[in-house]
Amino acid sequence: IQYPARGRSGGQSGGAGQIRLGSGPGLRGKGKQIVPPGDSLVLELPGGGGYGPPELRDEHAKERDGRADLA
Repeated sequence: IQYPARGRSGGQSGGAGQIRLGSGPGLRGKGKQIVPPGDSLVLELPGGGGYGPPELRDEHAKERDGRADLA
């Protein structure tokens, strides 16, 4: 979660992940940790890296990604 997936052939890196309690505090990516009673565990999973330079992508594909908040 600390080091996002690297892009390939000019692609950009993916997003980093995060592990935290529902009440807000972040947790370490490894090791035993306690989730207090009544709290929740939130996993924000990392995204994959891109393939190829984004400026070479089809304009319609970039617009679609922007609408889906993937850009």
